[in-house]
Amino acid sequence: MAALAQHYKLIDLPIHDLPGIRLISWMPDGEGMILGTVGGKLLVRLRDGTEHKWDIPNCETKSSAYDRVRSAEMLPNGRIIASIGTRLSCFDFNSAKPVWQHRPRDWFGFMPTSPHAAVVTAQDEIFVSMDSGLLELRSMDGSLLRRRRDAHAPRFAEAVSGGDLVVGADGRTLSIWHSRSLRPVRSLQLPQHIYGMTVCPDNPWAVVRTDFALNIYDVETMEQMGGIKIAPGLPTLSINPREDLIVFGEGRGAAVTDLKGNRVDQFEFEDRRVLSVKFRPDGERIALGLDDGTVQIV
Repeated sequence: MAALAQHYKLIDLPIHDLPGIRLISWMPDGEGMILGTVGGKLLVRLRDGTEHKWDIPNCETKSSAYDRVRSAEMLPNGRIIASIGTRLSCFDFNSAKPVWQHRPRDWFGFMPTSPHAAVVTAQDEIFVSMDSGLLELRSMDGSLLRRRRDAHAPRFAEAVSGGDLVVGADGRTLSIWHSRSLRPVRSLQLPQHIYGMTVCPDNPWAVVRTDFALNIYDVETMEQMGGIKIAPGLPTLSINPREDLIVFGEGRGAAVTDLKGNRVDQFEFEDRRVLSVKFRPDGERIALGLDDGTVQIV
């Protein structure tokens, strides 16, 4: 993607009747996007304009902050798994119908539990982290395979490509688990709070966002590989799967940097704010989700 800057032409993609786009997940072939909003709505938009939209019932016993879509991605069988509000939900893309839903048991019998992250592992299983400190492993049909409690159950999690590891972060802790046993492999306590995290698709390193820095770690050794100073912004970030580039929220917009901190490009919006960013699987485009319900493809 040496000529990436040549592609940085904004294309407005209106997503009607939706609040801010808080989550973007590209389909594996790059032909469509899974979009999640701050209001708990889930939408799939294909390149040809085809749309499927699901409205998830709002959580009645938690604040509206819990209604947003926290994670969503495509399963190998063509279905979509998403953690929304207090439910883990699976939808069939072709029929646009829900397949199964799982609502975790209340914590201490009265406090509603929400799934933070749902990650499709290399074994085509679903690694789920709950805000109550539970980890679960589920099959694609929703059956529970394993469950255990972990003090560092992550708020953010991603699978390491081609292996059996899941990397996650919560609070000040960066951790790794075996995706099948749910057992911790190693963890690292950081001096700053972690506001965002992402994993390189093809290399064993992760980027952690703190207040004013992007810190890069080797997930096999937990050694820090580098750090990049950044300005404040929403804690959204994504790694280019083909080149060593990172896109992240900064100010009201977003910026692209290499691993040495050299800026490749920057996007600013006077009347809108960037809520989410995601590189396309081929690394040639970036999707920016905005607070007015539109997506910019650059």
